[in-house]
Amino acid sequence: LIRAGCAAVSRTPERATGHLSTAARLFDASGMRLYAAATRRRLGVLVGGDQGKTRAAEADAFMNEQAIVNPEKMTACLAPGFDRK
Repeated sequence: LIRAGCAAVSRTPERATGHLSTAARLFDASGMRLYAAATRRRLGVLVGGDQGKTRAAEADAFMNEQAIVNPEKMTACLAPGFDRK
């Protein structure tokens, strides 16, 4: 996830996408569901389009089930660095 954030800040989205995919898989394998959801939300926003919106919406739904009121802010806490201009 840190590598993905660094790639995003370095403006290499293809590397960020690869790192995010790997991180989500590893978070799932480790039972770290909230980090996996935040990672998938970042991936969805980065990918964009209908596929990205679907991924982000699924992550938001999971977070809402966990009583997280603002998935975007939770994602910013768990996976910072992607919103830099």
